[in-house]
Amino acid sequence: MKLVLLILISNNELLEIKCQLKTGRQGKQGLNCPEGLNFIEEDAFRNCTGLRQIVIPGNETEIDEKAFRGCGVVTVFAREGSKAQRFAEENEMPFFPLVQ
Repeated sequence: MKLVLLILISNNELLEIKCQLKTGRQGKQGLNCPEGLNFIEEDAFRNCTGLRQIVIPGNETEIDEKAFRGCGVVTVFAREGSKAQRFAEENEMPFFPLVQ
């Protein structure tokens, strides 16, 4: 399995991670996103059927509605009241709050 990342940084601030899991997708179980991540792009995890959970610690991380297309059930762990929680609820994904 290979995880390809393109990290965009401006003025020492993490703006966006464009990521794509390549080959051996069934083996990836979970992913911890870094604090300060602003955006998860469309198709970032497309058809990653082995992805079971994602941890998104920031409150302001925007997630494209098609970021998890073809993944099956992915559980979102994020802060209560965060954009990630709203995304999970709007897309009927399991959600569990992170302990703050």
